[in-house]
Amino acid sequence: MQFALGTGVLIGIAQAGTTYAVIYGVIGRNIAPDQRSWAMGVTAAAGSFGQFLMVPTEGFLINHFGWQQALVLLSLASLFMIPVSWGLREPGFVGSTVPKREQSITQALREAFSYPSFQLLMAGYFVCGFQVVFIGVHMKFLRNHCLYCANVCGVLNTAGKSTSCNRTATHMVRTPC
Repeated sequence: MQFALGTGVLIGIAQAGTTYAVIYGVIGRNIAPDQRSWAMGVTAAAGSFGQFLMVPTEGFLINHFGWQQALVLLSLASLFMIPVSWGLREPGFVGSTVPKREQSITQALREAFSYPSFQLLMAGYFVCGFQVVFIGVHMKFLRNHCLYCANVCGVLNTAGKSTSCNRTATHMVRTPC
């Protein structure tokens, strides 16, 4: 139980520093508003494709090298994130003072959850995470019985996220708050 809880916390912390939240922040600050929705859509589609690609890759590694060596190989592969992250660096603050925020985290969360579109977005992320875990757990069955269906669903999901992000973001930019 401690192992499961400990690894869950460590994985959660790791994902908090390497997933969409980090990338979307960089995109939001560095891409022009008229191109931002396109960039976020492409980012979401690439992330979905990466998640879909990793499940069979992990299965292959486990089947051929065992779970311990697969974990070591995946850990070594994750080191690739370090040089890639250098491209995400932003110029530092021009002074030693941190900019003062007008809104606290609690106020920002209250405001975000007051928008139905944000609630739907969060529900969508829950469903997406659930389907990734579901496919990962049942991948052997899918490979044996309906891999073609799973591949088609993955491609349509990736295309749908890109289109949906573009439409939603364009609508939100045009709609006054």
